[in-house]
Amino acid sequence: MLSIKRFCDDRDGAVTIWLLMWSIIFLGFAGLAVDVSNAYRTRAMLQATADAAAHAGAIRLVNGNGTKAEVEAEAISYAQENLPTASNGTVVLASDVTLITYVPDPNNPGKGTPYTGMADPNGVHVIAQRATVAGETSKLPLPTSLLRIVDFNSWNITVEAIAAAGGGFCTGKANWMLAQNDVQFTSGNGFGGDLCVYGKNGIEGNMNNASADGVVFGWGDASKDSAVYGWDVQECDGCEQRAAMEIPETEKSALEAIAVTAVGIVRERLYPPSGGGPSVFPLHKIKNGGNPSAETLMGQAYASGSRNFHITCNTSNVSVDLGQMVAEANNHSLATGGTGITSLSGVTIYTGPSGSGAPGVEGDPCELVGSNINFGPTIIASANTKGGSIVDPGNSASASTDNVSVKLNGQPVAGGNCVSEVTTWDDGLNIFSLGGVNFTAQGDFNTLRIYAQKNVNFTAGPSTTGGLDIRTAEAISFTAGATFDPDCAPADGTIDFPWDIKRVRLVW
Repeated sequence: MLSIKRFCDDRDGAVTIWLLMWSIIFLGFAGLAVDVSNAYRTRAMLQATADAAAHAGAIRLVNGNGTKAEVEAEAISYAQENLPTASNGTVVLASDVTLITYVPDPNNPGKGTPYTGMADPNGVHVIAQRATVAGETSKLPLPTSLLRIVDFNSWNITVEAIAAAGGGFCTGKANWMLAQNDVQFTSGNGFGGDLCVYGKNGIEGNMNNASADGVVFGWGDASKDSAVYGWDVQECDGCEQRAAMEIPETEKSALEAIAVTAVGIVRERLYPPSGGGPSVFPLHKIKNGGNPSAETLMGQAYASGSRNFHITCNTSNVSVDLGQMVAEANNHSLATGGTGITSLSGVTIYTGPSGSGAPGVEGDPCELVGSNINFGPTIIASANTKGGSIVDPGNSASASTDNVSVKLNGQPVAGGNCVSEVTTWDDGLNIFSLGGVNFTAQGDFNTLRIYAQKNVNFTAGPSTTGGLDIRTAEAISFTAGATFDPDCAPADGTIDFPWDIKRVRLVW
């Protein structure tokens, strides 16, 4: 028998004991490497699945006018295609799919805010999980392998994704009143139909205005609520009021450029860049300041069948009266045995420099004015950059023609379609100005489009029932008695350049 001293001095088997102890530690590190790598790989697969599910759901929502149930089914279908239920559990449930209105942050590309519960969702939020969820047996956490040795049996992994179309503040609306500054109105005005009214710096309304269900009023500054702007929520029956709806940079650029784009397209219609002369005949080129006047020459040409006019003036302070043009056309037609002429219809009037395609008429852009004009389908494009600071709505009637490049007083438009792309101006009254627009009109305008670089002022109560599209890089104001109740179907995008569907990850 070994003595106690000999037993204590015996070192046989010591390596085995240390090896067993270190093996547990080594297996722990190996498990950490293997299982953590698998967790990261699964997380990436979950994120891709959430992205795909949200993207598919958003396409179904925006392009297919899908219901909530249809969007949920589409998102779940794509999730199961990526991560089959048999081996992964149900990674996306119907409760994980939410319809949202996503508003990008203009100052942080790729970032934004999802709003829930709004009437015009433009995107889909999806949660994808490999996790233990209380009360939900179809969800499965990601099991570990080697980490089980240290009693760590599973990972809980959750990711989120958003896919959205458009800027959010006017998504799904077919008719717009959009101002880069603010929208001001006094009392006795009505809003209805499929309409979005947006003033980046706010909406200011007085009492006794009324709004129907579905109309959207939005502004950018979250600190300015409806009370600040005097808009009585009692009068906003079913409408939506949205603060903190900043216009995205891409939409802001589109809003600032829309008048330039429209005026440029009109000019290129008359003077194609490829050359070869005007694209429309007859094109009447007139320089104001002579005798007979531009109004007389245009009226006579209009009575004789001309429908396309390019006019310039000696200076930009000179105006051309389109109402007088109609009167001259009527006089000329009657004097030559024709019928009376009481309206402008099927006419394109452009004032500004000619295009590069052919020689035009030298001179400065004129200021276009007119009163008591009956409008049929008409395009008025002005490269005159006049425009002043906005006047108070209560005093806007005193705005002088020195502050605008187009000042018209019109009557109802016959016919007209709902607003569409920037190149579709076949019907209605279209006014495109690199300056401002002062519009004093009463009557029912079926379709009215105004794109301006500067302020748009309404000094009397027009009404629109067909289509409405007013956009300015500055502000919009109108006084009392206006009724904006367009009956067009919802558009697919926001303003004129709808975005593609975008995927936005909330968790990276």
